[in-house]
Amino acid sequence: MRESDEESKFAQLRMLAEKMLHEQDNFIAKQPDNEHIKQLIHELHVHQIELEIQNEELMRSRMEAEQSRNEYALLYESAPIGYFTLDQYGIILKANHMGSSLSGRRLSSLIKKPFRSLLTFDSGKNFYTFIQQVFETTEKQFCEVGLTHKTGKVSEVRLEGWQIKDTNNTVQCLLGVIDLTERKSMERETMQLKLTQQQELMNAILNAQEQERIRIGESLHNGLAQVLYAAKLNLQVLHSLLDTSKQKEVAKALNTVDNFLVEGIELTRSISHDLVPTVIKDFGLEYALNAVCSKVSSPDLTVTLDYRGFNQRLEQNLEMAIFRIVQELINNILKHSRARMALVKITRNGTDIFIQVKDNGIGFEVEREMANGKGIGLSSIQNRVVLLSGTVNVHSQPNQGTQISILLPEKSIKKVTVS
Repeated sequence: MRESDEESKFAQLRMLAEKMLHEQDNFIAKQPDNEHIKQLIHELHVHQIELEIQNEELMRSRMEAEQSRNEYALLYESAPIGYFTLDQYGIILKANHMGSSLSGRRLSSLIKKPFRSLLTFDSGKNFYTFIQQVFETTEKQFCEVGLTHKTGKVSEVRLEGWQIKDTNNTVQCLLGVIDLTERKSMERETMQLKLTQQQELMNAILNAQEQERIRIGESLHNGLAQVLYAAKLNLQVLHSLLDTSKQKEVAKALNTVDNFLVEGIELTRSISHDLVPTVIKDFGLEYALNAVCSKVSSPDLTVTLDYRGFNQRLEQNLEMAIFRIVQELINNILKHSRARMALVKITRNGTDIFIQVKDNGIGFEVEREMANGKGIGLSSIQNRVVLLSGTVNVHSQPNQGTQISILLPEKSIKKVTVS
């Protein structure tokens, strides 16, 4: 279109020059003044040179425009990313070879095809918002969508679009399509590596915690408990050697000390048992949790266990982790809830394990307690659950009880042996 306009302008200039020359020739023919004729001829020559210069400039501008257009076309066609030219409705007006390769379709079949038809169903809304923004603003727009190959394979791509104008000054969208599939794959691999490292750290932490509990438990059982028991035996010997005159007073004092020692021995055994719950290893998680619920139940509080969906035992470390979580949740109920009833529900659905502990106690405002850093002992539970790649949901209101729900994906727990 521009070439024809330039040719038309050149023809008009040519006609104007010829007309002027003709008029001046007629005028010269009527004039007898030779000097005036010479002046007119000189002006004509000058005007002719001006026209020649203008013509050369027009030709040079046209050649530059053609060169620029050819360079643009070369860049467009050979670019290492996909390019599409779209109208305001998202219809493909033009595409380059990389665009054809990304879509798996021939260039001829892409023309006049809606670009939306190349995308996954879920990408439609994002694309329509994107194309609308391109035509509403002169700034470059971005979005990420799924591009469907002719074979059915889906690539993750980034769209970059901005306004351009064609030779008729019509606004169009120049769309760049960048394949992110490989980069996204590398990001997922990196994330999986981080998760694996976190999992290994989690196993090391849990293993170290259990080892420390075993060490402390054995020290209590084999050290302190034996010392207390030996002291009790010696008190019994002293009791048999009492002088009859003061036997009653001394016996009463010895009995008091003896009772304290018995209580200390029982407390030591209880702490040792809690630190090293061998009942899990010997009889399983359900038996151990039933024992805990029975132990803490009293006339003031009834704790019930609902354990279902487990056709076989879990890996030992996972059983131990669940036991510790439930143990801490029950301790929170005893310390804070003032509840009369509590339910511990543990179910298995496929590879996921759900833990739910609820009570009918005084409850609390979750956001305020967590913001104040109190969390009524929930922080340690949350840390343990995070190490197990799980999630925690706390629901509570004042005077409406508390319900804590935990999801543990069993498949994320690596098997390690506690030695």
